[in-house]
Amino acid sequence: MPYLNLKFDVKAVQNWQGFWLCLMTNSIFQYCYTSIITYQTEFSVVHREISNNIYALSVYYISQIIITFIWTVLESLIYTYLVFWIVGIKWEFLLVTTFVINMLICRSYG
Repeated sequence: MPYLNLKFDVKAVQNWQGFWLCLMTNSIFQYCYTSIITYQTEFSVVHREISNNIYALSVYYISQIIITFIWTVLESLIYTYLVFWIVGIKWEFLLVTTFVINMLICRSYG
């Protein structure tokens, strides 16, 4: 684990920059890749159920938005806790809030 217990000194500046860059880049693209796979597998099932008048398309999308929002917030909070704990970042409210908002933005991009 290259970013375990980063120190706050002059030598660690590049390590911190690399940590934030890798973290945000991975956060953006991991959600892009999973959304590509998910919608390809669900498309045929949703199309069949809509064609058979089981439910309306709007119901499907509303339920997807609600479940995705709940899961995204929960996943972002857990991910933030683990990352901050491993790296050794102090828990300041503004820092955690900013990071969670960035994670939610990354997720909405994917």
